[in-house]
Amino acid sequence: MKLLTPLFLIVFAGAILYFFTYPWYQEIQVLRAEIVENQDSLDRAERAKTSLAQKRTLYDTFSDEDKAKLETFLPDKVDDVRWIVDLTSITRRNNATLSDIRVSEDSRGSTESPVGVVTATYKVSLPYASFLKYLADLQKSLKFTDISSVDFASSVTGTTYDYIVNLKTYWLK
Repeated sequence: MKLLTPLFLIVFAGAILYFFTYPWYQEIQVLRAEIVENQDSLDRAERAKTSLAQKRTLYDTFSDEDKAKLETFLPDKVDDVRWIVDLTSITRRNNATLSDIRVSEDSRGSTESPVGVVTATYKVSLPYASFLKYLADLQKSLKFTDISSVDFASSVTGTTYDYIVNLKTYWLK
């Protein structure tokens, strides 16, 4: 009996350790891992907050004119009508007219992308030298525009060509 009591107490202590203490210990380990993960998240958030404050300070140093140029370059919303008016104005400066205008929002882009894409396809008729000047004017425009493709066909007049231009512009979602 003297040998059985210590053995029983050791087995009882082991059972308490295994059934009660060990599960709590595992839960504590999980909570410690969550604390470390949350601390990392807080550190990243603090770095992001600091970076945002630095960028806000830099943005505040811009003149109102520069802010307006930046808004024109990459706007917060897409304004199809204004974009077509700008294209028409550039086209008129080059003594041409736009026709067969089609505007569509590009849905192939990633939904996680912070930038949206709007595509315009139109036809313009110009001599080749004037078309090169027209492209240069498009390039100098403040609006961020990519020329995706240019197709052309000769017309009956001889020196004038019909150009089908495919443009893309961007906006912040």
